[in-house]
Amino acid sequence: MIYLSWYLGVGIVVLTALYVTHKIRSKHEPRSFHDILESTNPDRDKLSYKIFNNVAVPLLALCIWPLAFFLMIQEHFQAKNNDYLQEPPVFSVKREYLTIQTAKDDIELQEMIFDPLDATPALPFGHLNEKWEKFISSAPEGCQIWTFEAKWEPAWGGAEFRKGYVCVENEVPGAYFLAVRKRLSDYA
Repeated sequence: MIYLSWYLGVGIVVLTALYVTHKIRSKHEPRSFHDILESTNPDRDKLSYKIFNNVAVPLLALCIWPLAFFLMIQEHFQAKNNDYLQEPPVFSVKREYLTIQTAKDDIELQEMIFDPLDATPALPFGHLNEKWEKFISSAPEGCQIWTFEAKWEPAWGGAEFRKGYVCVENEVPGAYFLAVRKRLSDYA
């Protein structure tokens, strides 16, 4: 009997701590959030719903709190070993991707869009011209512009071919403008 008392006593302490933590966090939620919850479920005003939520669920949690505690600890230790929880790699231009150093004027001449139907503006990179101008205007003073080509394998979707332009300072590639992105599986 003493073990049952300790078991339930620790369960009450854990549930009280969880309840207090929940109340502290919910103070920062806007009242409109609670109004939305109440409007989506009209049963929230019924006595049976209140008894279930306010009595039955806490009693059940009091009985199985060690299971929840065990699962929480297990998840914490497994998170360090799981690859799927790690951040996927982000594409960046490496030195081996660089092909040719070029000038802004040459790029704009080469990438000028001539659409006979006038669906795309007659500007360098067409609809992407605004992004190109932003890329060029944010380039550091004195950086060299290089073309790059890369085969990239993102975490999802399969291998891609990427081509574009990159600012290189002190032989280190930095910000880039992506002009071509093709899935290699589409061309196999």
